[in-house]
Amino acid sequence: MKDGMTLWRERVNAYWNMAIRYLRLIGNSGFLFTLYVLIIIGSYYYSVLLDWLPDTFPAIWLFVAVFAHLLTRSGVRTFVKQADVVFLLPYESKLDSYFQASKRYSLIIQSAVMMLVLVVLSPFYSQYLADEAGSLLLIFAILVVAKIWNIASSWEEQRFQSESERRSHFLLRGLINIIFIYFLFAGELVYFLVVFGIMITLWLVVLSKISKAVLD
Repeated sequence: MKDGMTLWRERVNAYWNMAIRYLRLIGNSGFLFTLYVLIIIGSYYYSVLLDWLPDTFPAIWLFVAVFAHLLTRSGVRTFVKQADVVFLLPYESKLDSYFQASKRYSLIIQSAVMMLVLVVLSPFYSQYLADEAGSLLLIFAILVVAKIWNIASSWEEQRFQSESERRSHFLLRGLINIIFIYFLFAGELVYFLVVFGIMITLWLVVLSKISKAVLD
């Protein structure tokens, strides 16, 4: 049996080797040129849209909808195959490094997606929210911290035996993320800290419930 990190690196390398092949095929098909043209056209109409929208446009709810979704959907990319359920189950206790690496990988990829979305929405941010919310770099750093919490919570939620429990915790986490994002972009520091405290409390409650279920 290989150690967890060796197995994880092999799985990741195999995945990206396959992904790069597909990307090369896409690049050779002329799709990238089409995408480039669409970006140029989209940028023009994006600026037109910003000029057209009124000063009272509720941009904060756009950010709430987008980033609450990105935070709540925080699954861990494990690269586990269907046959692993049989072949790797006896070595589960030795795979801690494998799954820790999967969490870090998921954090990096999902944080990169958030950064890209934040850059795309930065004109909205500058026009409607910058005065209240402050530094965009600080906002991103806080979003990464929230993403860490969501990935950890999502991972632990999978240990619940009941589908209804997993769903209820997922929905509760989504609700907390909505409130969290709203106060973050509204610049309400006090309420933001309160919600952050709730997030930590929920994390401890989830761990307690899981530990109790394991002991039972």
